[in-house]
Amino acid sequence: MNTELTLLYKKTARMDDDLYIAIKPVCDFFGIDYKHQARKLRRDAVLRQLSCLNTTTGADGKKYSMISVQKNHFLLWLAKITPLMVDANLREKFIQYQLHIHEYFERIQGDASYYQRKFKNLKDCMDEEETIATTRTTLRYRKQANWKRIRDILDDQLQLQLVEENETH
Repeated sequence: MNTELTLLYKKTARMDDDLYIAIKPVCDFFGIDYKHQARKLRRDAVLRQLSCLNTTTGADGKKYSMISVQKNHFLLWLAKITPLMVDANLREKFIQYQLHIHEYFERIQGDASYYQRKFKNLKDCMDEEETIATTRTTLRYRKQANWKRIRDILDDQLQLQLVEENETH
């Protein structure tokens, strides 16, 4: 996948909670009328049920209320936009965006699965490390307890020797 497109996807298809994608960044980037798209979403029998007003982080890092579409239906919304509605200078880029964004989503999903598997493996390793650490701690306490008992026995023997020496003198 083209690096330029990947950067564009990261910039426009931002997800706050991994469930919804705000449409405003896409509209803003491609010069699409956001208010017109909002009206289309409200009128569309299917997309109306798959969209909502969500508080989303904008490009400036501030929180804004934006219309968002469920992640798995974002492509449906995007496919309903005619390239003729896009700024003429960005039309070809928009067509490429429409053609390849599914690959980006698949890769994100693949990366998430990869990290979920890695996390599970990491969790298993951490559980194993925790077991080893617990065993080490237990052994350390036993060793300390054994040394304490040995010290007590030696102290007792030393006390006996001292008592015997005092009696002989």
